Amino acid sequence: MKNLLEHNLASLEKHDNDLAGQIRSAPDLNGASVKPAKNGHLTLIINGISMHSRVDPVGEAERLASSAPVNLALSHGLRLAVFGLGMGYHVKALAGKLDEIWVIEPNLGMIRLAFSYLDFSAFVEKLHFVLVQPTPVDWPKTILLPHPPSRRLAPKNYETWAAFFDGDKERGLLAGALKETCADQSVIDEILPGIDTEKKAGLTQLAHHIESQEGFLTEAEAMILLLNELARAS
Repeated sequence: MKNLLEHNLASLEKHDNDLAGQIRSAPDLNGASVKPAKNGHLTLIINGISMHSRVDPVGEAERLASSAPVNLALSHGLRLAVFGLGMGYHVKALAGKLDEIWVIEPNLGMIRLAFSYLDFSAFVEKLHFVLVQPTPVDWPKTILLPHPPSRRLAPKNYETWAAFFDGDKERGLLAGALKETCADQSVIDEILPGIDTEKKAGLTQLAHHIESQEGFLTEAEAMILLLNELARAS
């Protein structure tokens, strides 16, 4: 484990020597245990939350890397920022598709643990670890892809980042008006569970919700993403 950590850090030092030093000296991650999944790959559990599948963590990662937000980023040439590293299976899967990946992971102990169990050396030059929020003007148009277990582990931190990507808080959309524009209202009901249609729902909030889902986009979901892109461009 120690040899793999040093191997990863040696690769990272070529691109970011300061970060490599911070990771090397980071404390152990509290409440973390590493156990084998059913297929033999290792999986991570933190305070009872499984950070990856206990059956097939690699297959789960590949599904996330093929989800709608990733496809949208690829088709539109957008930056993709992943919230949460875990052991890094999903980041490794994304590295096979993207030239650059921004990984939002403020916990250096999490990065140290991932570097101790998974080989990042072949794609570490593609990774940009984001430890703190940049100023909005420094951040180009980006799709935020949450790693679902990381979101459950740190919900408040995720909300802070989601709000950062939401941008202009004055821009909004009546959920009820959106429902009226779609012939199949049941689809919108599925997209907006528990949202009061008499109240304002931020367009970017709806878009982020859709981008966190797996599978193909419905017509209604695609419309929301398109409206969000047009609104940001205006």
